[in-house]
Amino acid sequence: MVAVLREPIARTLSHFNMARSKVRNATGKAAIEWNKHFCIDKGTRAKAADERTLFDEDMRCDLQRVRACLVPLYQHLNRFDVKSTSLEPPEGIPYGTHFEESPYEECFHEESGEGDREEQPTSYSMLARGLYGPQLRLWHEPLVALRRDQLFVVDMQRTIDQPTDTFNRITNFYGLGDSQIDELPEGDSDHSGLNKVSCETRKELQDFFGGWNARLVEDLQTAYMEQTTPPAEPLFSGFAETHVDCE
Repeated sequence: MVAVLREPIARTLSHFNMARSKVRNATGKAAIEWNKHFCIDKGTRAKAADERTLFDEDMRCDLQRVRACLVPLYQHLNRFDVKSTSLEPPEGIPYGTHFEESPYEECFHEESGEGDREEQPTSYSMLARGLYGPQLRLWHEPLVALRRDQLFVVDMQRTIDQPTDTFNRITNFYGLGDSQIDELPEGDSDHSGLNKVSCETRKELQDFFGGWNARLVEDLQTAYMEQTTPPAEPLFSGFAETHVDCE
């Protein structure tokens, strides 16, 4: 399996723009499903002065509900610091070791229709989708039976900056020859929606994702140094500064 990781703030804004487009154009069950991706309700969204205000309000709402779910779980894990309000896993404690399911799953479980557990209010959280570390761990936990060397992880920006080398590595990972790709094709643009956020909201998102990104880099670099990654996987050095503009 190949996991291409996009810088989380850019991914979140792209998710927001896609959800806004889908809600405008979808009907019936599809419209209901896409409305779930927003934290604030449809009536409140309709009152927003503009797209930027709507994004700001929805991100703050999402941060609050993520905090409301994760903080009690991490306080339970880290009983010696029960007053902590951090949204990051307690220092030295893996994401899910002390739970039957990880705190990430507890808060952001998306019901598949086969289980008996109710869908969580945070199941569609835009912010949760950018917490890559615990999601990657869920793919190569023992119960999943996917070894780490069967999971190829790469930064999306690397595929843009070094397409030939990156895609050669991916095709080699699959046991194929060189890819013959020397540039990425034009794709759907995020500029059809919001492309600039408030600087205050961007700072809040940088603070939120910062610790998780650091843990992600630590995990991926440890696996690389221990040689448990696929031989073709490049060293993950962390995300560059977000390209999302603000004002």
